[in-house]
Amino acid sequence: MDCDDKDIKLLTDAPIPRLLLHFSLPAILGIISIAMYETIDRIFIGQFASDEGLAIIAVGVPFVAFINACCLMLRIGSSSVFSRALGSGNIAGTERVLANAFLLQLFCGVTIAAVGYFFSELIARVCGANDDLLAASATYIRIIAVGATFLFIGNCANSLMRATGEPRKGLLLISGSCGLNIILDAIFVGFYGWGVPGAAWATVISQGVGAVYGLWHFLGKDKVARLSLTNLSADFTYLQSIISIGFAYAMFEINFVVESAISNHMLEAYGGAVALAGVAVVGNCVSFLYTPMTGLDEGVQPMIGYNFSAGYKERVRKIAYYALAIGLAFFIISFIAIQIGAETIVAMFVDDDAEFQAVTARALRITFSVAPLMTSMIIIPGILSALGEAKYNFILNVIIQLVVQIPALLILPRFLGADGVWLSFPLVDIVATVLGIYFLLKSFRRHGLMAAKTSETMAD
Repeated sequence: MDCDDKDIKLLTDAPIPRLLLHFSLPAILGIISIAMYETIDRIFIGQFASDEGLAIIAVGVPFVAFINACCLMLRIGSSSVFSRALGSGNIAGTERVLANAFLLQLFCGVTIAAVGYFFSELIARVCGANDDLLAASATYIRIIAVGATFLFIGNCANSLMRATGEPRKGLLLISGSCGLNIILDAIFVGFYGWGVPGAAWATVISQGVGAVYGLWHFLGKDKVARLSLTNLSADFTYLQSIISIGFAYAMFEINFVVESAISNHMLEAYGGAVALAGVAVVGNCVSFLYTPMTGLDEGVQPMIGYNFSAGYKERVRKIAYYALAIGLAFFIISFIAIQIGAETIVAMFVDDDAEFQAVTARALRITFSVAPLMTSMIIIPGILSALGEAKYNFILNVIIQLVVQIPALLILPRFLGADGVWLSFPLVDIVATVLGIYFLLKSFRRHGLMAAKTSETMAD
């Protein structure tokens, strides 16, 4: 099938605002679905498996975070390389990329599954399990490891569905898996009382259903790019491209875990238990604000990647500007809301502790003091990924964290107390914005995307 498919033609013909809604809204809803299922998962554990069940989940958090980081790397990298291949109009090459993307998901998933299964006790020990929790934590890690392959394939399929102009099917995959997980939680944990293992198996089964749906979708003969057994041979050029683009995202997630540990330690040392407790509120607000913008970013990437490779430079430029404008407007509104209503936000979590409310409201205002600049932390790296700029993306997602954030977390609290921890976040936003704009302009100039005149006659 050629690239005249009606779903693909949306990428080049549809008005950009409509296109952003078509691609980004399903991505946003998918991310919200995942957040909801994770929350409900913990509610079932807390209600039916007691505090010990939550402790077991907590032990597994670093291992799960590592799996998610690898999954993010492969998902973003596959989507970027696939979108640009599809935009070039070379369907045979696009199907080779598709096959290599799934091969990479399979290889990494099986590898993690084997490591997690055979070294579960060691991993549990490293993640903090004591003697009382070791056996149960190891069991949980083994079950979660088994599902890694399903998670990788399902998430990869979700991203590639968006890249082929079918974001609603990607949403169906993610939301369907999350919905099934919640139903199975109710059965395995609530009804049968299987505790943490029941919740883990509910996750694995729902991930497996999502993976099967994703594979079935791309095996269909009526697809723009079809997964075929004849293409299932490793091409290291494609594999390297996928990993190099996505590596920065994986490292960002891993760095985030390290930064969280350092932040907690410094807050406890310089602000006490009250400041440390405020992390839950600040972290929740960060997640709440990042979710829609992350969805926007994931929706924009295939739009830019396809149009870039297809040679529609003016359209690439307009998509990027629209995304940045939406992100900036969103964070300006968020900034105003937090600066004016920080106490009200904190009261939604705790309304009977005046000291906690004062300390946490101050933390919120400092953390989000340059909130409009958070746009550069999400949207600009996404644009650069879509253009294949692995080096710039690595600097923005990894180097800044290592060179700016971690030293700031270690140094500033010694002079500013707990405020120093919160100030490290706007400091990173400022540095990332300056470098992000520089890299974006440099990339646009190199690819000829800054041209004022164009012969294209594309829809706005």
